[in-house]
Parts: sequence; structure tokens; C-alpha cells
Amino acid sequence: MGGLQATLIVSILLFVGFCSKGLGHDADPTHPLPNPRTTETPTPVDRQGTPKVVPGVGIDQVVLGDGPDVALKRLGKPVEDYSRTVPLNPYIHWLAPSGSIDRDIKVYLRNDKIYQIEVGGPGYSTINGIRYLMPLNELKGKLDSSFETYLLTGSADLLQTGKDTVYIVSRSRGLAFEIQYFKNDEAFRVQKIIVFERSGKLVPNGYMPEWQELKKINIDKVK
Repeated sequence: MGGLQATLIVSILLFVGFCSKGLGHDADPTHPLPNPRTTETPTPVDRQGTPKVVPGVGIDQVVLGDGPDVALKRLGKPVEDYSRTVPLNPYIHWLAPSGSIDRDIKVYLRNDKIYQIEVGGPGYSTINGIRYLMPLNELKGKLDSSFETYLLTGSADLLQTGKDTVYIVSRSRGLAFEIQYFKNDEAFRVQKIIVFERSGKLVPNGYMPEWQELKKINIDKVK
């Protein structure tokens, strides 16, 4: 019986070992199963309060789909609040407490919900380092194939820069960059970072009159 018991014990141990290998990473504590929560969209602000730009989701403490009351509670008193007094283009605008543009954020509303968020100032950047005033030539190296380039026709006359505003847009990501021409150094630079709903439509400045259009161009034609 002793030999039979030993054989049974060895067989059981071999079977357990085989099952553990068959389970792969699931059975190995150093390779745990992926946490399903890690695939969720991150919140725009991390635990240290550092503003984040999350394409298709939100910026700073503001999330697409929030109502104006939620945004006002999170960001405090704005410098402009036209959320209910300008029906054609309702928006809310905040600056940093000092009135500087270190934290310049504006949200646009449709049906009392935020559908587009734009920020300017050095207080914001994307995860791959696209930031306020980045030169266009530097920006090009950080774009993937999902981005398309557009001119906002007629904007040069409004800005008196002699150059139309350029928008570089990824609808699939819900991310865009407003590019302005700066006369002082004769360069196109990032003026705003914009987040909108994935596969949605970018609306420059929250409203585009009929006489304007976004005209698709090759990014290399921006000069």
C-alpha cells in the first residue's frame, strides 16, 4: 500500500503542477490578471491635482457631458458665464485666480451639457507633450495619421494676422489643436488644445457662421 500511496501523491502533485502551468499568468502572482478598471477612461485630474488633457473625455476637472452647474462647482467663479444668456453660443470661461492665462479654460454647451472644452496657457499639455505655443514644425512630429488639417476661412480678417486660423483635428480621438500665426516671430504656434466627443464635430469657438467653413488642406501647405 505504501508504494501505491506514494504513486498517488506523485500523480496528484504532477496534476496540480500541470494545471498551474496551463493557467499561465492567472496562476502566477507576479503576472496577475489585468484589472478591468485599468481599461476605463481616466479622470481628467490625477490625485495630485495636475490638470490632464484626456482626448474625448475632458480637461482639468471638467468632463464632456457635465452640466454647467457641475463645472462651476469644480472650477469656481468664472470670468464669463454665458451658459444661459447667449442661446446661440452658450459658454463659460475661467482664468487662473491671478487673472493670468496660466489656466485659461472655456467650455461650450449644447442642450445644457458640455460638448467641447478648450484650454490655452502653459498650465496644460497632452500626454505626449503638446503644449501652448509649441511651434507647428515641432507639433508635426507628435501627430499620428488620425489627424487632419483645416483652415478656418475668413478668420484672418477677424484676427488681423494676415493668416487664417488652422485646426489640426482627430475626430476618432476627440482632440484638436488651434494654430495661430504669430507676427512677432513669423511662426504658427499652438494657441489652444481642444477636447470634444469622439467621432463628433469640432466647432471653432463654439459657433461658426454660414460664411465660414473648415477647408481641408495638407499640413505642409500651412505657411
